[in-house]
Amino acid sequence: MDVTLGGLVVDGRMELTDFRGTRTSALSGLIVRHGAGLGGRVLATRQPALVDDYAADAVISHDYDAPVVREGLRAALAVPVVVEARVEAVIYGATHRPSSLGDHTVRELRSAAHRLGQELRIRREVERRVAAAEQHRRIAVSHAVDDSALANVREAHAQLRTLAHAVTDGDLRTELANVVEMLARAVAAPLAPDGVRLSGREVDVLSIVGLGCTNAETATTLGISSETVKTHLRSASRKLGTRSRHESVVEARRRGLLP
Repeated sequence: MDVTLGGLVVDGRMELTDFRGTRTSALSGLIVRHGAGLGGRVLATRQPALVDDYAADAVISHDYDAPVVREGLRAALAVPVVVEARVEAVIYGATHRPSSLGDHTVRELRSAAHRLGQELRIRREVERRVAAAEQHRRIAVSHAVDDSALANVREAHAQLRTLAHAVTDGDLRTELANVVEMLARAVAAPLAPDGVRLSGREVDVLSIVGLGCTNAETATTLGISSETVKTHLRSASRKLGTRSRHESVVEARRRGLLP
């Protein structure tokens, strides 16, 4: 591939916004419509599409020949980024010469699209959970937290901590960690002065156990083994001076380590 490019889909249209290897700005900001050109075909079919020579291809429409020819693109492959059965983005690979793109190239670009789809799915879920967490935080700050709302805050806190482990974007993970900490501070008790500190994984385990989950359910949620869950619970229990899972959760909340 001489060139890679792509963009997100909004209201059935895609705007090309990201480029690597282009020689001109001819494609910058181009709006690709459903069914038009190579990318529009991908939007319509939700399947990869390729051409050996864009300008000479008899199957695709040629709505965008002018900017494509100006950039000098010939062979091209477009792949959809699918999230929950919807095309959320399209990524392209292209060359500046006619070429028959091999199966390896197709697999590589499809693999990249799959990874991007997973990242977008996680981002969407994080955005939804963060919005819900912020709403609960505002309720807590206004001192209007009843038992039901507090349970929702605790559930959101546990879910956000779990999601953080699936995020590969460092900036997004940091932002998510800040929201989790803010949410915990909003309803947690003041931190006890004796300096007890739990590890991140111990907090993860206790936050999910605090929702009433079994060790097996906690292990499934975090993607670890039940024995590892037990190890974290024993470690947290030693630090907190407790004798059971329930006592550990209660003590962690009392010390301001959990919401």
